[in-house]
Amino acid sequence: MLRISNKQLGRGLFSLWASACLIVTPGATYAQTTPTWAATAAQPASSPRPTASASNAAASTLTTPSLPAIPTPSFPTIPITPPSPTPTLTLPPTVVPTQRPPPHPQIDLQATLRSLQQTLNERYSSPNTSEHPQHEPGQLIVSWPITLSGPPIAQIQASGGTILSVHSLRNLGISMAVVQYSSPGQAEAALPALQNLAPEILADRLARAYPMQASPDRGHDRSQQQARHYALAMLNWKSLTKTQLSQPISIGIIDTAIAAPQALAALSYKSVNLLPYGMRPASTEHGTGIAAAIAAQPSEQFHGAARNAHLRVASIMREITPKLSASHTALIAQALDWLMSEKVQIINLSLGSAHDKVLEQVIRLTLDQGIVLVAAAGNAGPQSPPVYPAAYPGVIAVTAVDTAKQLYSKANRGAYIAIAAPGVDVWLPVAQGKYMSGTSFATPFVAAAVAHLLASQPQQAWNDSSIRQALCQTAQQLPRESQREASGCGLLQP
Repeated sequence: MLRISNKQLGRGLFSLWASACLIVTPGATYAQTTPTWAATAAQPASSPRPTASASNAAASTLTTPSLPAIPTPSFPTIPITPPSPTPTLTLPPTVVPTQRPPPHPQIDLQATLRSLQQTLNERYSSPNTSEHPQHEPGQLIVSWPITLSGPPIAQIQASGGTILSVHSLRNLGISMAVVQYSSPGQAEAALPALQNLAPEILADRLARAYPMQASPDRGHDRSQQQARHYALAMLNWKSLTKTQLSQPISIGIIDTAIAAPQALAALSYKSVNLLPYGMRPASTEHGTGIAAAIAAQPSEQFHGAARNAHLRVASIMREITPKLSASHTALIAQALDWLMSEKVQIINLSLGSAHDKVLEQVIRLTLDQGIVLVAAAGNAGPQSPPVYPAAYPGVIAVTAVDTAKQLYSKANRGAYIAIAAPGVDVWLPVAQGKYMSGTSFATPFVAAAVAHLLASQPQQAWNDSSIRQALCQTAQQLPRESQREASGCGLLQP
């Protein structure tokens, strides 16, 4: 049995490990060797053991293989272009003036402010056709008898307009519609077709109406204390007994809403707001001044000219700017219809507009009911066209004079003017008291005079012609204003 010593086994395993660790390279030549342990094992038992030097000689016959050379990789050369230099921006040199600008001229600040105030007063308080629209932009008004079978609604819509409102005015006996077009040009193009629908159907551009309030004449002097309440003295109404109506008369006012200062606290009045939803109401100053001129109770040496009148106030004025208010024909028609239902006998119209066929129609229908209409003649100046409704037949048109009985320089002229009354710098108990000017404020004095006529002779069958004749019988001829187109039959003297 073959016996292998531990030393032989160890040497054999080492030789086997050494052979396994050699790197075999293709094409390399290696010396064939036999493991020491294997050679030893093959020897017969009688053979002598190999010496250590013989084993070392056998191991030294192994040859180390030569490794092939690895070529060094070559990389392409990438050229690098240097960036272009940034251009330099050269600014022109700043030129500094060596001389100072000339000094500003001296300004009289107080005089400048006074001139500016005067300009604003004339521009915004005295509307005229050259500065403010005569009609509501792009809007038409159409009216037809309330009994008409088949109202022209479909024809109006076919004209390309949008109907903003339709009202049936039963006291006037008509229906009316306000129609909005995309532009004034489209409204003008649609108007002829609507005017030719039928003889009983009226159509026109919707006239815009303004309050007839303005500034006093340039150079007017209000410094004298006696001028503060000149209006009542000029009309011989300084006495309280003369301004007390012998019986109550119902007077309608178409204007702004009215406030209730102390002078109007005990006033008997009823009011209605006819402005469409969303319209901003105008300041109450104008309407309050009109109501105070007619019916204010005694306050600060002032009292109304028809103190126990019953007032009915239709509010139709909307705010356009803080200094400008306006209304239009459709609202005036609604106001007239409401005042008819209130059984008023007189209507004060301190407003004016351009001509409008529907406005003319509703004025005529109101006069046919026996109601007296008193209207402001206008403040646009002597060369301006007539103002309506004052210029319509049957309406009593009122112009204004100042403390010296001189005709108001801004007043309109025309054959339609019936009579004059104080209307320049009239002090009225508005808020804390205020001077107000314009044919607007002459009008309520004439309305009050008409109320005295109706109250004093209730059985008389009054109409616009007989009332005008009665007022002119006592009127005072104005100096240097004998022309009827300027002041009508003269200054009111009730």
